This record gives sequence, structure tokens and C-alpha cells, in this order.
Amino acid sequence: DMEGLDEEEQAIAAEEAEEGPTPTKGAVFLTKQPSCIVGGQLRPYQVEGLNWMIRLQENGINGILADEMG
Repeated sequence: DMEGLDEEEQAIAAEEAEEGPTPTKGAVFLTKQPSCIVGGQLRPYQVEGLNWMIRLQENGINGILADEMG
């Protein structure tokens, strides 16, 4: 909702809506298991989930990553 925004703020909001969020400078993207995770090997989908959680944290968004186990 753009109600209450001035013209410049509306233009910025419309541009962001078209382009998507701006990437964070210095953003972390893991391509392999971090060395701090020991005692097993992450599967590719787990590395993908970890990257998703990192994106949430970088953007100040809360989230829960769950699976269908149990």
C-alpha cells in the first residue's frame, strides 16, 4: 500500500516492486558446507536451506526452516 508516501517514495517502491529486493553488499552465499559444521556432511538441499536462512537474517526477516520428518 503506497498511501501516505510522497512521490519520490512511491517511485522507489514501484521500482523495487518491479526489480525485486536489492542484494545486500557483501552477501554470503555458501557453495559447500562451512568448516564450522562438523560431524557429518550437509546434503545439497540443506546447504540451500542454510543459504535461505542467511538471506532472511541479512534482510532482518524472521523465519523457520522445517521439514516433513517425524
